[in-house]
Amino acid sequence: MADVGAYLLIDGTIGFAHNVTLWNVGKLAAIGLFCGFLIYHTLFDSDLGWIIRTNEIRISKAWINGKRRTEVVHFSEIVNVATIRESNSDGPDRFFVQVALASGQELKSPSLASMQRANDVKVELEKRLNGTRAPRSA
Repeated sequence: MADVGAYLLIDGTIGFAHNVTLWNVGKLAAIGLFCGFLIYHTLFDSDLGWIIRTNEIRISKAWINGKRRTEVVHFSEIVNVATIRESNSDGPDRFFVQVALASGQELKSPSLASMQRANDVKVELEKRLNGTRAPRSA
């Protein structure tokens, strides 16, 4: 009879260890997802720059390996230019210029200080676009 009690104790211990391990894996997975989101947000959503040139916008972003990735959008691809305001309950409102491309993609500028500054950037984009083709404005 002593053998049966020992067997149940060992079986109970193994089962308990298995449950704790699965709980730890779940906890580590949740922490990993959260850290991954923070890294993604830091690397891909911040440190964004637009350089508006005569016939194009150069969009420069930080990349994982510390280098910068540059994307070029030609004015012929732009369908619409608009200013947008994002309300934020935790802090001040943020202002952006949004560019819609013929492919359906929408690009948002880096955050601007005020709606007036966003409108100024929009007007400058439209002036430069007039040399190629005037976009529809919103």
